[in-house]
Amino acid sequence: MKNTITKINTITSPEIQSIKTIVVAGICILTVLLSMYMYFMGKIVFDVIARKQAESEIKLAQSSVGKLQVAYLGELNSVDIASAAQSGLSESKDTIYATRVAVSPTVGMLQ
Repeated sequence: MKNTITKINTITSPEIQSIKTIVVAGICILTVLLSMYMYFMGKIVFDVIARKQAESEIKLAQSSVGKLQVAYLGELNSVDIASAAQSGLSESKDTIYATRVAVSPTVGMLQ
């Protein structure tokens, strides 16, 4: 009977050393998980900030492209035969046009 009581006591009250090992392992695991949480949260925050900066740069680029398009169309409308002649350009009399011809894939193949 004394042997049974000793077994029950060893099971219900583990040694102090094993309790310390479990607590230290738990603290290490908690530290690793907390570090991973902080890393991923920081990465998410920095990615959101970078995305917002990229979006603002895209808006600026689109705005400048729009301004350039308006300026191009303004210049395009201001060019006529008289202004081209002032620049030293003349109308071509002998024009040769190149046209695109559809070619069958079997043309030129040996059969």
